[in-house]
Amino acid sequence: MLKYLVWHKCAYCGAEFRGSPKRRFCSPTCRRRFRSGVAVRKRLQTDPEFKRRSLERLQRWKEMHGCKKKGEKAEEGKRRVIL
Repeated sequence: MLKYLVWHKCAYCGAEFRGSPKRRFCSPTCRRRFRSGVAVRKRLQTDPEFKRRSLERLQRWKEMHGCKKKGEKAEEGKRRVIL
C-alpha cells in the first residue's frame, strides 16, 4: 500500500503532500476553493447578466479605491517639468 503513495503538488495552494496518484489537492478545503473558482469563471463565460454585474462591482471598487488604468499611470511618469 505505501509503495503507491507518491509526492504531489497541490493544484490550488502548491503545498507538497503524499498521496495516491489520482489526488490533486492536499485537503478538501483546497479542492472546494478550486472548484468554486472554476464555477465562477464558467458562470462568467455563460451568463451575461452575471458578467455585467461583476464588472460593475469591480468598476465601483476601482473608483472607490482610486485605481487608474495602466495607460494613465504611464503618462504621469512621462510628464516632467524642466526649468
